[in-house]
Amino acid sequence: MKGLLLSICIIAFTAQLCAGANLVSDSWIIMSNKLGVPPSPREGHTAVLNAANNTILVYGGWDGQKAVFIDVVKYLIVDDQWVLGFSPKGYYPRARYGHTAITTFDNQMIIFGGRNLTSFFNDMARYDLLTDTWISTTWAGTPPSPRFGHTAVFVPTLNQMVVFGGMDVNGNFLNDIYFFDIASSTWTTRTYNGTGPDPRAEHVAVYSPAGEMIIFGGFNGQSVRDVARFNFKTNRWLLNQIVIGSDGLYPSPRYCHTAVVGPLANMIVWGGKGDAGAPINEIWKMDLGNFTWSNPTPSAGSLDARFEHTSVATPFGTMITFGGYSETGAVVNTEGKYNLATTVLISTNDGAMEVVVMSLFGTILISMCFAVDWINEQAEKDREDAVKEALAAKAEEESESEEEEEEEEKPETTSEQHKSEFALKTQHFLHKVKENLDPMRDPNLNFT
Repeated sequence: MKGLLLSICIIAFTAQLCAGANLVSDSWIIMSNKLGVPPSPREGHTAVLNAANNTILVYGGWDGQKAVFIDVVKYLIVDDQWVLGFSPKGYYPRARYGHTAITTFDNQMIIFGGRNLTSFFNDMARYDLLTDTWISTTWAGTPPSPRFGHTAVFVPTLNQMVVFGGMDVNGNFLNDIYFFDIASSTWTTRTYNGTGPDPRAEHVAVYSPAGEMIIFGGFNGQSVRDVARFNFKTNRWLLNQIVIGSDGLYPSPRYCHTAVVGPLANMIVWGGKGDAGAPINEIWKMDLGNFTWSNPTPSAGSLDARFEHTSVATPFGTMITFGGYSETGAVVNTEGKYNLATTVLISTNDGAMEVVVMSLFGTILISMCFAVDWINEQAEKDREDAVKEALAAKAEEESESEEEEEEEEKPETTSEQHKSEFALKTQHFLHKVKENLDPMRDPNLNFT
């Protein structure tokens, strides 16, 4: 309770301290002091969060010309550092791009589909995130047809990977849906209710806290901007279930963009390109509770526009974006960090370093609040333990005292018994003597 009150006081004090400043929750943090050498420029790669050790794992991709990659690269989120040059164990899958990757409860990354410069794939592979080992995977059932530009989400309530859409080797756009059961390694399809969305590729899909798959945008001969939801409990598609923002705005048609789910239960869409072909650097947010769009204006500059990149939401309220095509048309290997939720303090002259410092200040302040609460809880627990120990010690003393009293009574009882036994033995001895002696030798002898 004391920790909670102190937390409230600290937050209130901070609010007063920042009264004259701008408070924002959407900002790009330019990582000018990152460590390590980034991987080679690429697009069409995948990136997933390894929550077990706070890293991002980048796999595959294409340099836009001749090289299709097979490497695995790590990004240390806390240190803002790239780790190259390690060699995963096991059987490597084929190099590819335009594939998908998800992570599972048991700390595995599962990749599916994609293509190289000559072939489309419908195979899959598992990667152990704890041991950095590729695991050759077999499966039952009929998998989706070979494709790229599709999406895949992990559905925790089903422990399944769900694949939707994409484009096949004949150039056909797809809108089928497949389910891969993680435990049994089995592919299945479902008969769903409602009308499915139009076929498409290069769209985005996320899993929402409400137990739905949300897809947005994509390309099917032209770029689109519709939203569709698939409810896993009812097996029903809901199309265009969306409310335009209060300002009457909503995103323009786009494809090759990214989307993540932020800590405030919203879908954050960034980048992509439209029919004109120009890269986009807008941030759009869709509230996953009431399905309204908003278009925040990031402070502290912006990452250069791009498409065919990756974005990953981290446990620290940020989104890390890497690679893709830049607005110059070049494939890049730069990254950016976007602040999704943590309120940061920015002065009138802004500055990237100031954003970073104040973000750290806010994080430390909140951590202190939690630390004080934890310390108070531990102190209360220690007090309870001390009382329990004192009661136990008192009970032990009383038990020992009772045992001592019982021991003191035992010798007295034993002494009385000894006396009684001695008297009986003496009487018995005298009786025997009387029987064995001849009374005629001494008539004065008299035994009683």
